[in-house]
Parts: sequence; structure tokens; C-alpha cells
Amino acid sequence: TIEMDFKKQLDALMGVNRNGDLKTSARTAKFTDPEVCHFYLAGLCPHDLFTNTKANLGECKKRHSEPMRYEYEEAKKTKYYPYEDELEDFLSDFVYECDRKITRSKQHLQETEDEKIQNDPLQRQIAELQAKADKLGEEGNVDEYMALLSQIEQLKQKKVLASAHQIPDGVAGVVIQAHGPQPQQQKLRVCEICGCYLSVLDSNRRLADHFNGKLHQGYDLVRQKLKELKESRAARKELSGSDTSRSKSSRDNDTRSRDKSRERERERERERERERERERERKREDTVSKKREREDVRDDRPRKRSRRDRSKSRDRDGRKHRR
Repeated sequence: TIEMDFKKQLDALMGVNRNGDLKTSARTAKFTDPEVCHFYLAGLCPHDLFTNTKANLGECKKRHSEPMRYEYEEAKKTKYYPYEDELEDFLSDFVYECDRKITRSKQHLQETEDEKIQNDPLQRQIAELQAKADKLGEEGNVDEYMALLSQIEQLKQKKVLASAHQIPDGVAGVVIQAHGPQPQQQKLRVCEICGCYLSVLDSNRRLADHFNGKLHQGYDLVRQKLKELKESRAARKELSGSDTSRSKSSRDNDTRSRDKSRERERERERERERERERERERKREDTVSKKREREDVRDDRPRKRSRRDRSKSRDRDGRKHRR
């Protein structure tokens, strides 16, 4: 309602405790509190830009306060707060989706010649005759070539007449007669800021209405703010790079020390792995050796039995001989 909107505006300008009737906890609220809109502190809350448009993001559930924004502007001079980086990331995703929509819209409007021919029987017939005429011209058949050109010209006139029957009465018919019959896709273009369709036949007044509309203005503000935030981040990086160049050597030393430590640890791990491999190899050798011993034992048993058998046989033969 109007009353609630007016109250929100007063809260943003003078604070929620402008009447001095709130509790101490409310009076001591800070801009770092989670219920405060950090996007608003960073300069732009996208929820405020697209109200009652097809890109509406809904009402912002967090608190907007102009005094807190002032506190934030003063505080960020001495301490870093990630609010601007968070806003930049959000706006980057928002603009990326808009640019994808613009690309899809352009692809939709860019109808190829082959598609036009397939959708128009007369145009398809004209294209086929033109291909035959070109072939006859290359072969030197002048009479047949001229006959096909005459047929092509008749079909073109027929196409113009068919289009003329579709011209409506009134101002629209005058515009079509002035610019010639064109497919609908050729009459449209895509706005590079917000992605809306615009007609190439729009008057200056209609174009001004679009460019001054809330949707176009909102996307324009988003793109401007995103550019500003990117430039600000680049400046901070350049400044921090110059400030930290003096400590670069110490960081390099720390990096080299960590690298050496990691390399020593990797070397110890490789040595432990080699030791485990040697242990596995010894176990395999022991297993093979025991297996061979068992096989040798099995091989000796038949030989022993054969010796006993031969001995018993000799004893029997001796007893027979003595008898």
C-alpha cells in the first residue's frame, strides 16, 4: 500500500527508530547484521528495480537503511567487507542470463534462406527454376535460358500480387506498401540492453517509451553498476598488488619451504612404499621356497618305497635259494 511504501522510505532515510520508541537492541543495530540488505549497502538492490515487470525479483526481505549505508561507506575505508564482491557476483549472473536470452532471441529471428524457401511454395519454385537457368546459361543454351528467366519473372509478379492481397486497410496497409511486404521476423530486432523485441517500424515516440521504461532502465542500471564494480575490484587488486610486492620475497620463501617439505614427505612415502614392496617380495620368495620343499618331499617318498620293495624282494629270493 501507499502507507507502507511511505513508511519504508522513511525507514531508509531516517532509520527505523526515527521516533525513538524502539528497544535498545533495535537502536544498536549495525550494518553488519544479517537482516540488513548488503546489496543496498553496496549501492544497488536489484529487487527495487523491476517491480511490476516481467523481470520482477520480488520484494527484498531485508532492511534498507540510508544511515547504515553511510556507516558502511565510512567503515570500508579502513576494513574490507565483501558486500561489493557479493553484489558483483549476483549482477554477473543476472546479466549473463539476460545476454543468453538476447542470443536466443536473435537466433530465433535469424531465419535462413533455406527455411524461407521451404515455407513459401512460390519462392521454392523460383529457386528451382533459377538453378536450372544458371545451369543452362553455363552450358550456352541461350534460348532455354531466356525462357526460364521469363517464367521466373512471371512467378515473381505472381508472388507480389499474392502479397498485395494480404495488405490490410488503413495505416498498417500504408506502412506495408511503403516498406514492402516482409516476413515478420525481418520487422523485429532485439534490444541489446534488456532483450525485448523492438520493431524496425516503431516511431521515435514508441522507442522513447521503451528506453524510458522500468524494465530497460533497470537493466541499464544493472549493467552500469556491474561495470563500476568490476573497475573497482580491478583497482583494489592493483593497489593490493603494489602493497604486497614488498612481502613477495617472504611469500616465495614460504612457498619454497612448503614445497621442500612436501617433497621430503613424498620421498619418505616412496621409501616406505619401496620397503613394503621388498617385504612383499621376500614373502613371495618364502612362499615359493616352501612350495618347492613340499614338492621335493613328495618326490622322495616313492623312491624310498621302491628301495624297500627291492630289499624285500632280495630277501625272498635268498630264502628260496637256501631252501
